[in-house]
Amino acid sequence: MKFVRIPFVSEAAMPKFDSYVICTSPRSGSTLLCKLLAATGISGNPGSYFHRPSIAEWLAYFEPAADASRPEADILATIFRAAIAKGSGDTSMFGLRLQRHSFDFFVQKLAVLHPERSSDLQRIEARLRTDTFSPSHSARQG
Repeated sequence: MKFVRIPFVSEAAMPKFDSYVICTSPRSGSTLLCKLLAATGISGNPGSYFHRPSIAEWLAYFEPAADASRPEADILATIFRAAIAKGSGDTSMFGLRLQRHSFDFFVQKLAVLHPERSSDLQRIEARLRTDTFSPSHSARQG
């Protein structure tokens, strides 16, 4: 057996991220993964904060007393701020679990918040404070 020496990469050389998205499907073990990540105390509190494709349900979950007559972009900004706070827990890392059936509605609402961005990836990066996303997303630009 031949061993290959892997050069040490210092933390300073690694990119810093403050959020991540777990792209998953039902019955895949993602609930366990989210619990394990939350238990580390440094990986935020990942969850399915946008599970139902409905602004009304998002609003009821995050801001039950919010005024639903406000402009949609204002409501969405409030919802996303609340989701980031909940998904960060007591850490500086935000975790989100997102399933396929929720994805299209999720990115449609990101387009309302960030019409100046030209792709789903750019909108996700802008709103979720992240620099990367699942490789499977790369085929779904725009």
